[in-house]
Amino acid sequence: MTSDDKVGFLKTHQTNLIGGWIVNVQEDKVLLGDTTAQIFGIDKETFDKSFSSILKMIHPDDIDRVKYFIRELSRTSEPDYYRLEHRIRKKYGEIRMLSQIMRTSFDDDGRLQVINGTVSDVTEQRLAEKALKESESRYRSIFECSLAMLITVGTITARLPVLIRPPTGSSDIPRKKCSTSPSASFMTTPKTSNGSARR
Repeated sequence: MTSDDKVGFLKTHQTNLIGGWIVNVQEDKVLLGDTTAQIFGIDKETFDKSFSSILKMIHPDDIDRVKYFIRELSRTSEPDYYRLEHRIRKKYGEIRMLSQIMRTSFDDDGRLQVINGTVSDVTEQRLAEKALKESESRYRSIFECSLAMLITVGTITARLPVLIRPPTGSSDIPRKKCSTSPSASFMTTPKTSNGSARR
């Protein structure tokens, strides 16, 4: 890949949200587009342009996986496309999740020479997905516990709105361990003046 080709690749694969990059693995050199430098929080004027410096920004919990991924790329000996997600720790400690799509190139001896690809910051997207899963799990647990209360506690059922009528022979339905008492967050046991619980 000539210098003009490299510049053309970075310009073509760069938007306000997606950055382009090229790594020469054998020379430990990396070229970053402006958006890529912004995503990584790198000052292009002072950056030493080494791939080793980029690897130092990988989150400690992800670095072994990333290095293993790179070693596996070098064993394929055939150009192909790959995708990788990992976290980075920026200069002032901020942690971001990045998604990278890359293509490998090999020299005449079959050794990994160049990896070129794109990178995007998917932190907010992954956080939103995590929050959605946690919310779904929380509401599913509330529903299952509410159903168990309706089935197992007849005295309470008489006082609650009928949401679901348990089927005949429902006593054999597996039950979750759900508290029939209101949550401690909005009801506490009354205490006497000396601090002990009232009987």
